[in-house]
Amino acid sequence: MRPFSVLCIVSLMVAFAASVHATPIDYISATTVPTSFTPTGGDFGLGVLSLSGTRPLILHYANSQEVLDGSQFLLTAYLKEDNSTPVGEARGLFEGGVLRLLNSSGNELLVGEAHSVLVGEFLNDRGMFTTSGTFTVTGGLLMQDFGRNGQVFELMFNVQPITVSDFKSGFSGLSDLSLTAMVPEPITLGILGIGLAGLVARRRRS
Repeated sequence: MRPFSVLCIVSLMVAFAASVHATPIDYISATTVPTSFTPTGGDFGLGVLSLSGTRPLILHYANSQEVLDGSQFLLTAYLKEDNSTPVGEARGLFEGGVLRLLNSSGNELLVGEAHSVLVGEFLNDRGMFTTSGTFTVTGGLLMQDFGRNGQVFELMFNVQPITVSDFKSGFSGLSDLSLTAMVPEPITLGILGIGLAGLVARRRRS
């Protein structure tokens, strides 16, 4: 069999194995995490969003959950674009930054890189913000159970002052949020399986 065919089969087998890897942890949640935005400029873009504090982390499994008291939470992202509307609804695109979850002993649970994070007012002039984004996991004790890619979802916080209209001024608040693993869609698994089966059949005919 040709080396190229062998390489294709090996690549598909690796991709397929990674795709069907189960993710025992459905999502990780935390509440009342101290949150702040600081307009900085310079090398850090237009400002930095930071969620940092010692809070209980809840690991949610399919049929159970585990609470890790005294865990440390850190998520930072840098403002790339202030897309606030003319009517005073604050909207911002944040990119780059880090995600770090540590247990009470200081051991890293999840470490990753934050990507595109969208932050916007849920209700105008009410000081309520929602956030969504993605991150890549690069290490940590929970990496095998969580997976390599995740999403920030259901992040909602109330800020002071409540009359935030854009990201030219700083603000602070408390966030409730969840981090969920990104699982490949069934159609992706099917395509990988069909491709692998086709290459195996071709090998048998040659």
